[in-house]
Order: sequence, then C-alpha cells, then structure tokens
Amino acid sequence: LPDALPISGADQMIPEEAMKPYQELIPHCTRIIVYGAAHELPISAAPIWCKLIADFVDRGEYFVVNMG
Repeated sequence: LPDALPISGADQMIPEEAMKPYQELIPHCTRIIVYGAAHELPISAAPIWCKLIADFVDRGEYFVVNMG
C-alpha cells in the first residue's frame, strides 16, 4: 500500500531534510512537502492538508500534487 509522508516546508523544528530517511525506510512512501506550512501541518495549512490527504486516499500514489 502507498504511504504519504506530509512535511511542512517552513517547519523550524524539524527541517524537511530530516524526514528523508523515513521516506527511504518506508516502502512505497511519497514525501509531500507543503511549502509555507509551519510545524503543525494539519493546523497551519488545514485546507491544503485536508485536500492533499483526501486526494491521496482516493488515488493512492497517483494523487494530484499541485493543489494551487
């Protein structure tokens, strides 16, 4: 099964580069960077996060990246 690894692009506590090892360790993992989002991604970018996760659940690894 595909897995999503959403990452906050403006997270000052955990930089996006620190999450790359998780992507490498989790089979079928897609690292998704939400630029401009802060540490608490579901709170700092709630509308984008909800659309992103809903699309990933519906389409799996073929989800739409540009939520524009």
